[in-house]
Amino acid sequence: MTCAATWPGSVGRGPCTTRLALEAGGGRVTLLASDGSSVAATVLGEPMYARQLTSGVLVASEPSDDEEGWAEIPYGHRAEIRDGHVTQRTMDL
Repeated sequence: MTCAATWPGSVGRGPCTTRLALEAGGGRVTLLASDGSSVAATVLGEPMYARQLTSGVLVASEPSDDEEGWAEIPYGHRAEIRDGHVTQRTMDL
């Protein structure tokens, strides 16, 4: 399956990601993509986590320490990390 995408707006948008998951018979699709200055994330499976640092934003499959500040990017959400800020949106499933 091929989905046409324009960076970064369509990465993780519901139609393409949902179509990929449905055509694959369900399952999990958790993606990260970067253009070198921003990161797009989509979660259709296990959640990801983001934490603001003084040097930027850390995105991981699970918190890497017990420090406060980890924010879950839950199932059915997409996130854009740009200029040190995380914006989350619900995907149209």
